Amino acid sequence: MAVRNSNQGVGFNGATMENFHDKLVRMSKEDLEILFNDNEKIRKMVVESSSVKNLKSTKKSLMKSNKQKAAKNLESEPKMEKIREDLIAAHQEFNETLKEYSSYKSKLDEIRGSFSAQTMLALMKVANAEEDEVSEQLQKNLLDKKIELDEFLTRMYELLNWRIPLMDILAHLDVPIRNLAQYPTVVLVSTPICKSML
Repeated sequence: MAVRNSNQGVGFNGATMENFHDKLVRMSKEDLEILFNDNEKIRKMVVESSSVKNLKSTKKSLMKSNKQKAAKNLESEPKMEKIREDLIAAHQEFNETLKEYSSYKSKLDEIRGSFSAQTMLALMKVANAEEDEVSEQLQKNLLDKKIELDEFLTRMYELLNWRIPLMDILAHLDVPIRNLAQYPTVVLVSTPICKSML
């Protein structure tokens, strides 16, 4: 809202009116009466005053500045839109990854829940039986001279090294001692071949 300043030579909103005021002071009474009745002359004096010219210049500068800012905003708009799209895509990808992780975790928890100690014992029993067959076949191959003694000992030690971790696993599962008896540890001297060598 325009506020008129009471100071002489100051117009609306502090705009200077010194030139316009000086012109009025220097005019005679007759000239003032003529001016008072001539709206066009009054308008011309106001328009040509330095205060109005300064206001026009300021307005032009502001319009130019606003135009430059608008052009700059238009230039940066595609970049901002690209950033916004990338942000939305990243958020969607994060949500999809989170859903996938939750699904895998649920399946893993389900598997862990169903993989009881008894299930582990059953699997170990099958594996133990297979290793017994391998051990017997090794002894047979040695007797039939299909393999050398060094190879036989190496293979038997491999079987032994496999069964030691097996017993550790069963122990960590808190398997009762009576169940561990189903899985005897392989000791080389317990085989007929090794006994004959002692």
